[in-house]
Amino acid sequence: MDSILQFFGQQSILISAIIVVIALIAQEALSENKGSKYSLDPETAAVMLFRGVKIFDIREKASFKESHIEHAKWQNAKQLEINPEKYISPKKQYIFYCGNGNQSGELARTLRNKAGYQTYYIEEGLEAWKRAKLTLINTGSN
Repeated sequence: MDSILQFFGQQSILISAIIVVIALIAQEALSENKGSKYSLDPETAAVMLFRGVKIFDIREKASFKESHIEHAKWQNAKQLEINPEKYISPKKQYIFYCGNGNQSGELARTLRNKAGYQTYYIEEGLEAWKRAKLTLINTGSN
C-alpha cells in the first residue's frame, strides 16, 4: 500500500496532466453533441455580421416579417437542410437563428457534419439578441 502511495506522490504532475487531458476530451465530446461548439453569443454574431457574414432567420416566415435581425434573410430550415448548395457555399461563413437557438443549433451542426459548411448559430436565438438590445427590424405591430 505504501508503494502505491509513494508512486502516486512521485507521479502527481503526470497524473494531474492525464486527468486534465481526459476532462478536455470529455468536454469536447459533450459540446460537439450539443452543437455548442458552433454557438455564438449575440455580441460575437453582431461582430461577424459587421464583417460581412450572412445571417439566416429560420423561424416561421410570419415571425420574420414581424421582426428580425437587421440584414437577415428568411429561409426555410428544411430547404436549407435538404439542398444547402442552393443557398450557401462551403467557402463562406453563415449564422442561423431561430426563436430560442434549438432549431438553428441543430441545423448548424447538421450542415457542418453533412458537407463541412461553416455554419454557426446564435445561442438562445432571437431571445438572446433582444436581451442584448441589439438592432432589430420591427415591421409588425409589437
